[in-house]
Amino acid sequence: MPVTDKDRLKKSAFSVLAFLLLIFCIGNFVLGITWIGRSYPGFFFYGNMVVTDITPGVENGEQLTRFKDRVLEANGLPVSSPSELFHITDALPVGTNVEYTIERNGSSFKVGIPVQAFNVRDFIQMFGVIFLMGAVFFVIGALVLRIKANARESRAFFLFCAAICVWFIGSFDAQASHIMEQIVFFAWIFSPVAGIHLMFIFPSDTRIKASAQNIISLVFLFISAMLFILQYIFFHSYDVWKYINTVTWMYVVLSTFIFPASSLMT
Repeated sequence: MPVTDKDRLKKSAFSVLAFLLLIFCIGNFVLGITWIGRSYPGFFFYGNMVVTDITPGVENGEQLTRFKDRVLEANGLPVSSPSELFHITDALPVGTNVEYTIERNGSSFKVGIPVQAFNVRDFIQMFGVIFLMGAVFFVIGALVLRIKANARESRAFFLFCAAICVWFIGSFDAQASHIMEQIVFFAWIFSPVAGIHLMFIFPSDTRIKASAQNIISLVFLFISAMLFILQYIFFHSYDVWKYINTVTWMYVVLSTFIFPASSLMT
């Protein structure tokens, strides 16, 4: 089949996208490296001060911070942004105990957590493994796109791999540096859309009618768009955002069970 100008344009567009994704991967790796040797509160959090799940603080078997706890104060000072908290902890020597006021399940309590140093082991555990997983998705997607650049299936597969790559590789930044936080949330929330799009293209002999495919794709696109908009609008409204985040996780996880089911419809 002869290559048309439209095919060349698509190939160029996806080549640019692959290059930008490579820059994203390199940038996040460098950003992760810069954390080695730095002090940090002993846990990580999103830009809305909600504790993430990558560094649960545990002391004598007691979990000091949990996923979706919110930090209200540090040493008696109110904190509403990561920069305010880092301003406090960066001025203290490693090992200094900081008293936090934490909100959990509608109530608040105080807990002491020492300032810690982010070492190579932390880098590997909290960043290296998930970065490697994201890099694998990027490499596989890019290779398939390189081999069959003009194939519709290759482009759909690359978009799916790109969404997972941005989600995985950018997750540390979203929880530590907060530079590309919303880009990572976007990739996470829209990954089911990329998966559904791929499901309807490969294998190509699916029994689902084209009209039904379009409806299902639009439904997933609508759900992803609404969830992203809601989490963005209510990002700093803790009581609302934590439920939006839970619903989003359920949506993303349940969507993963739909992809294998496509094999039963071929």
